[in-house]
Amino acid sequence: MTNSKEAAGDPPAHNDGFEGGRGVIRGLLVDLDDTLLDNDITQFLPAYFQLLGESFRDRAEPAVVLQHLLRATKRMMENTDPLRTLKEAFDSTFYPALGWEYESARPQVEAFYREIFPSLRRLTAPRPAAVDFVESARRRGLGIVIATNPLMPEPAVQHRLDWAGLPRSSYSFDLVTTYESFHFAKPDPAYFGEILGRMGWRPCEAVMVGNDPSDDLEPAVKVGMTVFHVGSGMNGDVPEGDLPAASDWVGRRASSRLIIAPPTPEGVIGRLRGQLAALDHFTRHLEPSSWNRRANPSSRSPVEITCHLRDVEAEVTLPHVELIRREANPFLPSPDTAEWVRERNYGAESGPLAFAKLAELRGLLLSQLASLTLEEWARPARHALLGPTTLAEVFSTSAEHELVHLAGLRAAQAATEIDR
Repeated sequence: MTNSKEAAGDPPAHNDGFEGGRGVIRGLLVDLDDTLLDNDITQFLPAYFQLLGESFRDRAEPAVVLQHLLRATKRMMENTDPLRTLKEAFDSTFYPALGWEYESARPQVEAFYREIFPSLRRLTAPRPAAVDFVESARRRGLGIVIATNPLMPEPAVQHRLDWAGLPRSSYSFDLVTTYESFHFAKPDPAYFGEILGRMGWRPCEAVMVGNDPSDDLEPAVKVGMTVFHVGSGMNGDVPEGDLPAASDWVGRRASSRLIIAPPTPEGVIGRLRGQLAALDHFTRHLEPSSWNRRANPSSRSPVEITCHLRDVEAEVTLPHVELIRREANPFLPSPDTAEWVRERNYGAESGPLAFAKLAELRGLLLSQLASLTLEEWARPARHALLGPTTLAEVFSTSAEHELVHLAGLRAAQAATEIDR
């Protein structure tokens, strides 16, 4: 997990459009269960599923409900579709199997999380250091993401934050991952790619703190993040300790140079999948008029951003894959795309149709990248802007270019919500 290097500043290709200056950690991702809250999931989940199954006793045998709960949860954990949220994956598996309609069961589900789920608090305990940990990160100016495995609905996460002494009424977290809006679960690297895409952070600009090496740390490292293990037993592979030690480590990282990890195939693919999911999140609920609304006069509208990304995928990114695979040390041109917005009149296009085409092209790109051998990922090329490079670095840079535009979509979404 230590394959990374420190850099005094950002590579030139990575500077455009990012806030925070050179060499600045911008964000903290922190796990919830057994990190901020004492909660042994091996005890909590069976009790949770049992209560949920019992709550539907008037509709079906609890054992039958439990069987389909487990099956639907497995479907969420295995979801690889960047256009399908985990809730959609769950709902399409659980309710039809029982012959139910979601809307008819919805009042019962909401009552369960409001009235019965809180009884599970007895299986948890607050960690006194959790509040200090979060407040310390906030004082340092870091964005904070509650990076809990998004296999439960928002009310279940809100309750657990309350039990940890971190109610959302008192703590304004920048993002909390729940199954309503997330598309991937741990340990898929795309889960971390989706968070970074939603926040507009490069992997080197965020750190992950969690207790589970396989769920929290290994996939975060794959996408290029630095990590801290809340616990012991890592044998020096990564920094570890209790929450106060984690807070000290975050403080040191926040005042140190960025650690830029070499791109890995799994990390690049995870980021590109996760960022498409972030694009889906930002655009799926846009009203027709909002597609052309800018966050400010100098920014691009959602339809302009989406059309730009679609055309870059078709005319730059996919051809680069073909060139690197076909030729030895090829030259990769970098066309000037700045004028495409005006020349191609993106503002007159349909945003949903542009996004559908982008998703189709991204699926093709991901399929091609998944078929590459490690040798092909390391193949050299000469890039018009990057100079001597490799296929892995080219597509890592493509992911970071996309982050600039995801930040634009985030700003446009915020502007739309303010106007409502």
